Amino acid sequence: MKEPIRILIIDDHAMVRTGMRQMFESETGLLLAGEAETGQEGVRLAAELQPDIIVLDVSLPDINGLELITRLSRAAKKARIIIFSMFGKEEFAHEALKAGALAYVLKGAPAEDLLQAIKSVMQDQYFFSAQIQQTLVEGYVEAKESAADEVRRRSEQLTEREKEVLRHILLGSTNQEMAEALGLSAKTVEKHRASLMRKTDCKGPVELVRFAVSAGLADPKTLEPR
Repeated sequence: MKEPIRILIIDDHAMVRTGMRQMFESETGLLLAGEAETGQEGVRLAAELQPDIIVLDVSLPDINGLELITRLSRAAKKARIIIFSMFGKEEFAHEALKAGALAYVLKGAPAEDLLQAIKSVMQDQYFFSAQIQQTLVEGYVEAKESAADEVRRRSEQLTEREKEVLRHILLGSTNQEMAEALGLSAKTVEKHRASLMRKTDCKGPVELVRFAVSAGLADPKTLEPR
């Protein structure tokens, strides 16, 4: 017979724990291994019980939520952590996942969300409530747009001479070859090159190529200048 999935609940609200207990007890294959209402007690029980799943409210009064995720991961290394919270901010959801959580379910979401989260994390898959998914997608899009705006701003700061130097760098020209092609001294070319690296915040040729592609100054397939 297949072993039941052993679950530890950590939540400081008795009514929430009661609701989850009733739900888990009514589901075949799930076993409530323990309950805790503080972070300290949760870490102790996690180390003692070594549960398969930890359902965690990150808004506990005694330990910071992100720190608690880390401590629980150390106490029960094989446990999968599901965040069960009222808060759905993109920044916290992202940090919680980085800290080691595999799922993020909002309180108030359908009960099926929590059950599906358990199934998903037991297969080492991520799960998010629909609202959290939307929040994370919006955050990703905003970050992508912000990065694109920053690349655009930096490219607009470049002088025509610096863009010419960039084109020659993309072609693999040496400073001396650039100097001859542009009718400049090697020292002046080096000066423009240093200014180009500073304005684009690039540390070397590889980063400079990536910047040129992102800014539309190089073909993404051939890497040749446009």
